[in-house]
Amino acid sequence: MSNKYEEALEKYTYDSGEKIFSRIKNNNKIEEQQDIINMIILWKTNRQANLDPSIFKKLLDISKIKINSLCNSEKDVINQVGDLIVSLVNTKGIRLPMASSILHFYNQDVFPIIDQRAYRELYNVDAPNFTKDDSSSIYLKYIKDCYKYWENNCKSCGIKFSDIDKILYQLDKAKKKRVKGYGSRLGK
Repeated sequence: MSNKYEEALEKYTYDSGEKIFSRIKNNNKIEEQQDIINMIILWKTNRQANLDPSIFKKLLDISKIKINSLCNSEKDVINQVGDLIVSLVNTKGIRLPMASSILHFYNQDVFPIIDQRAYRELYNVDAPNFTKDDSSSIYLKYIKDCYKYWENNCKSCGIKFSDIDKILYQLDKAKKKRVKGYGSRLGK
């Protein structure tokens, strides 16, 4: 018969951090320590995402997509991006804002980051609670609407489309509107 402490340990289902321990043990390079600290922070906040390996190829493939093919609703491109969004948001720890951030880093010329502030500035309404079921359609529409906004307001200023999410974010932030989920630090 086990005691309550053994039972508690048996029920502990979180990542043990073995990858982090191993990386620290096998790495004494100063320039690698920031990455290790970031891994620890993600581990502590339970924000590590373990992606299915099939997603990695999809991520590499989207680097070839051009904004015009997406905005012109080329069916194969829409399906490719939609499938990837669904794969990402079905991964534990990833919702639409994080999925859009991942896509942005793989192809910043096509994929703006969606968040509360940028969404509110673009549509003049608060962002909905993104669900797994509607993430793909919301994000695909968001990309097209960001592109229209950029064409109408920013393109002639020499601003790159890859900066549209930063512009929308900052415009909303300047209005000092509150952001959901940030306690007493709302709006900062």
